Amino acid sequence: MPDFDGRNPAGWLYRISRRQVRDFRNRGWVKYIFNRGRSEQPDDLVSSEGHPEVCLERKQDRRLLSAILAKMQSDRRTAFVLFEIDGLSGEEIARIQDVSLNTVWSRLRKGRKEFFEVAAKLRRAYEDDFPAPPGAHRKAGAS
Repeated sequence: MPDFDGRNPAGWLYRISRRQVRDFRNRGWVKYIFNRGRSEQPDDLVSSEGHPEVCLERKQDRRLLSAILAKMQSDRRTAFVLFEIDGLSGEEIARIQDVSLNTVWSRLRKGRKEFFEVAAKLRRAYEDDFPAPPGAHRKAGAS
């Protein structure tokens, strides 16, 4: 707010909105990875004992997530996990890490970027190791 000079309020609000939407989408994707298949109601829970493919998929997802997080810089990883997964606020993370709020936002921004870069590298490596069979088509936009 102190940097706002008042010349272009529409542009200023647009950039804020754009960043908020981007952050919301990124958080949604990460939360989806962690919460996929979970249910709030105990009666809605389905036993996975009869579904080995579901167990395998979850195990692979956890292994992939662990691999991505392990490659991230420690302070960024901590801020990322506390915010995206544990749902803590920036202020709470600042207190936990004993840093300024601006440092938290910086670590979170860099952590998100690092997370998606590492995920993309791992995906490319996987696709190189396990190419699609002849005649199979990859999704549009996949590298």
